[in-house]
Amino acid sequence: MGKLTILLGIVAMLLFIALLVMTCPSCGPYTPTPPVDPEAGTPEDCPAACANLEELQCPGWEGAPGPDGEYGTEDDTSCTEVCITLMESDPSMTLFPVCTARAASCEEVDTCFEGGY
Repeated sequence: MGKLTILLGIVAMLLFIALLVMTCPSCGPYTPTPPVDPEAGTPEDCPAACANLEELQCPGWEGAPGPDGEYGTEDDTSCTEVCITLMESDPSMTLFPVCTARAASCEEVDTCFEGGY
């Protein structure tokens, strides 16, 4: 009878743990961070934003230097790639591409990042 009691105790403990895990609100399935405000734009808006940054000669149009640490070499990451990567990351970040694409000056681009989109 002692072994049966121990076995039933173990089964009861496992059932309790399973029930706890299934009903624990903070233990629910992983949900990604919601996207940034849709008014800020989508990854599809990144090419136009980067083209405008380059036309205005605002900082950032060069993208990011590659492992060699120098701009203008083959291992660089383009502005568009940086923008898309940030917007598709979790948690998502934005470069406010819609606002950036519409800006008429580098000062206006700066207002995009201050919530002026």
